Amino acid sequence: MALDWNDVGGELRVLIWSPDYRVMPAGSGLLLSIPGGARFEVTKAEVADYRGNMLSLRWAEKEDTGFSLKEAVPNPFKGATEIGFAVASEVVVNLSVYDVSGKLVKKILNEKLLLCEYRVTWDGRDESGRPVRNGVYFVRITAGEFSASRKLLLLR
Repeated sequence: MALDWNDVGGELRVLIWSPDYRVMPAGSGLLLSIPGGARFEVTKAEVADYRGNMLSLRWAEKEDTGFSLKEAVPNPFKGATEIGFAVASEVVVNLSVYDVSGKLVKKILNEKLLLCEYRVTWDGRDESGRPVRNGVYFVRITAGEFSASRKLLLLR
């Protein structure tokens, strides 16, 4: 893995990447450590997988320890929508989009996550990368024994 950083208007931006395009499996190692005496606080991180799928997260406060699936923003949406959710403990999280007949449209996430609040983006495309039709879809999260779903309305 390689590391690069830049100070942009008082915001420290750190980029970690693999020059040989290796994928680092979840939990396989420490990517970045910030000493406790540092004069800044990490409040936001953006992570992309090798396909460019973005995942944004904010460290959860002690009182933010429940599982939840937030309202998608925007909803209805035209091009893409952000789906927020909170994870209460280290657990495998599955986040997927289904059509009204219950058919899987897109598996957005299926991996072990830590206690935190997350936001992912769904771009209105199916597993093959094709844009889906206008209509009603459902996003469903399962994390351990927790499960929830929310309605999404795509209007192109």
